[in-house]
Amino acid sequence: MYQLKINKKKFMTNDSDYRPEYFGECPLVQMNKMLRLRNMLREAKKAVIVAHKDPDGDAFGSTLAFKHYLHCRYPETKATVILPNTDLALNFSYLPGWDDIIDYSRCPQEAKGVIDEADLIVCLDFNNWSRLGRKSTLVDALKQAAAKEDTRLIHIDHHEKPDVMAGAPEDCIIHADFAIIKPERPSTCEILTELFEDKINDGMRFYEDEVGDENRDYITEDCATCLYNGIMTDTINFTTRNPSWKTFYYASDLIRKGANNVFLYNKA
Repeated sequence: MYQLKINKKKFMTNDSDYRPEYFGECPLVQMNKMLRLRNMLREAKKAVIVAHKDPDGDAFGSTLAFKHYLHCRYPETKATVILPNTDLALNFSYLPGWDDIIDYSRCPQEAKGVIDEADLIVCLDFNNWSRLGRKSTLVDALKQAAAKEDTRLIHIDHHEKPDVMAGAPEDCIIHADFAIIKPERPSTCEILTELFEDKINDGMRFYEDEVGDENRDYITEDCATCLYNGIMTDTINFTTRNPSWKTFYYASDLIRKGANNVFLYNKA
């Protein structure tokens, strides 16, 4: 077991995991990236969390889970979920936090006001701006907010990024300050589960300076419920071909943390 210190942070890793090829790049680079993400979340005062039009279980689950996580870990941060529409997915209204979602199609002015005040924008479960609706004024509002000097944009998704060289329109590309794109994962909620458990580096765990931080679990029952919902629905109850052993590992851990798998299966 190695213990590393970078920028006064402690890092723990097993020697079997400490291989550049295991991470796809140098582990120290990966850790510095994660510290940058941690700082963005810690410094945010008002966060807006968005997902794609006609949201599914992974879109609802990931956005609401991110809000629950921020509320638990950084309670001083005000987080708001804004979705292009919710009318086609009212069957997900059982998810904790549903009532606080702002439906842009119904309340555009309220949504624009919240977006204009945000210093952090989190884009989840979509790989380009057109997924929010072609010629959508929501996209314009988000782009204008993200262009501000003191606003940061985080992009987390499990879909392939569009390729401009292959003909994708430049104005559809999401230019993020920080991005986690893992097309090999079956859902965005699985990526978030890994992130929230400080295991985004596939085995490397890092701790903050706060006393006792390493013993904290920031995945509450509400957060676990939303995360499990996204993993379950995007894998069609774990029957598609792309779930890995990690999918089942994280799903079982979310059940341990309070997600009622039987209830969610019957509801979804």
